[in-house]
Amino acid sequence: MRSTAESLAAFFTSPNSLLNRVGAVFPPAIWATKAIAGGFSGEGLGHLALFLGVSAGLFAAMVALAERLFYRGVIGLGETTGKRRRLSRAEMSRRVAGGRRAFAAVFGREWKIMNRTPIFLLNGVLVSVLLPALFVLMATVGPGRSEAAGPGGDTMTMLKLLMEKDPLVVVLGAALFMTVCGSINGTASSTFSREGAQFWISQVIPVAPREQAAAKFAHSYLVATLGVATAAVVAGAFLHVGAGRLAAGAALALAAGVPLTAAGMAIDLARPLLDWTNPQKAIKQNLNVLLALFADAGILTALYFGVKALMGTGLAPNAVLGAVFAGLAGLGAVSYVVLLRFADKRYPEI
Repeated sequence: MRSTAESLAAFFTSPNSLLNRVGAVFPPAIWATKAIAGGFSGEGLGHLALFLGVSAGLFAAMVALAERLFYRGVIGLGETTGKRRRLSRAEMSRRVAGGRRAFAAVFGREWKIMNRTPIFLLNGVLVSVLLPALFVLMATVGPGRSEAAGPGGDTMTMLKLLMEKDPLVVVLGAALFMTVCGSINGTASSTFSREGAQFWISQVIPVAPREQAAAKFAHSYLVATLGVATAAVVAGAFLHVGAGRLAAGAALALAAGVPLTAAGMAIDLARPLLDWTNPQKAIKQNLNVLLALFADAGILTALYFGVKALMGTGLAPNAVLGAVFAGLAGLGAVSYVVLLRFADKRYPEI
């Protein structure tokens, strides 16, 4: 039987220990454990200071972001004017001329609606970040690990081997991963439903429906871009995908995000859920989100068979990637134009 010292050393040094498996995705667990084990020694106090410092820094950043993105949005949307005074003609002209463009105003309103409601933020923006993190967690601390597999476990080792086999498969696989992380969320498919009973404001403001739809599209696409960027970091750091292949995969993912975003918005525009009293119903219990997921799956399946057919023609890898990108760009342009025209037709009917 091993001594306590040997067991403790194995706990810290074994690559397959619970501590290192958790610490691979959450380093503060290692710092906290070493702080407890080290006690009041220099090493223990050093790890304690590191743990407390990082925790305090992250907490301060969270508070700052919460105040900027959430509380200011809530307060700003509920503000009322106080004492009023008559404006001169010159001041009125200056304020009107210096106002925000309609596109920026609608985009800002969409940003506030998303950020002021935690359930919208969690099921929209944060999903784009959590999906790559979930992938890392499943690949590093999930089942199927063995000592021979080394860091990352059997799942990560298998993925790395697949990534080294064919450069074209690497780019397409990375593009699919980024696309799923960026576009498979409820942001686009609930963009009109999130307005709820206040949708009448969008119908009466002097902004064309197509311009409002364009601003909403920009917001949803920005969320998709965040997911693509996060997935790219994960693919580069954990799967060791090269920068060139990451760039090509990201370009394909961003191109694929256009028709997927437009499809989700079109579904929600066709049947918006506006009579909700609980924000959760607008995104978590909204059938449009589920329908958009099926639509996204159908589009990605069609793309899979299309790419498979291209690869079977014997074209060079760069030619295949170029053809796929051109096809996605064309599909994105058509879907975007159709969405704007549909907005012009649908807004008066809601």
